[in-house]
Amino acid sequence: KRFKSLLSIILVAVALLSSLVLADTSPPKLLTIQFTVTSNSSIITWQTDEAGTTAVFYGKTIEVQLTRFFPDFITSHAVNLEFLDFSTTYFFKVSSCDNSNNCNTSQLMNFTTLSVPPPAKIEGLVNITTTRKQIVINWTASDDPYFKGNKVYRNDINIANVTSNIFTDNNVAPSSVFNYQVSAFN
Repeated sequence: KRFKSLLSIILVAVALLSSLVLADTSPPKLLTIQFTVTSNSSIITWQTDEAGTTAVFYGKTIEVQLTRFFPDFITSHAVNLEFLDFSTTYFFKVSSCDNSNNCNTSQLMNFTTLSVPPPAKIEGLVNITTTRKQIVINWTASDDPYFKGNKVYRNDINIANVTSNIFTDNNVAPSSVFNYQVSAFN
């Protein structure tokens, strides 16, 4: 009987100690916060020392009013921010909360997106038709997502800006030689 009482006291003591020891009051540590940047996106990554949620607060001002949040409890975090403006500074903070709702948020950081990449080179420039009064040229259409138009040059002088991949030059003199070039612009 004395043994059962002693065992009961020990079990109660272990239960009390367990509840004291298991209480988690520490937020996840944010480790190795990094980012990569393109002209219209950024991937922000970090590690935590314990499983936690993933959140990035971001925006064009220090108020960082936009949020990307993922509720899964993980230790390797990555957030892809897409559809950002070119050549623009963005501010951001990362945050992770553990399953005891202890949260840690980083200091304010920033990155600047890259400028628009140069346009693709024009290829396949050919003369379709030549008459005494006009020359028609065309080329392979651009599949560049940033494409805005083409500049047409005759004898190194810009004579037109067009959005199509065909151009008719109606300002030619008979028996003349012309050199055409085309370049894309964004």
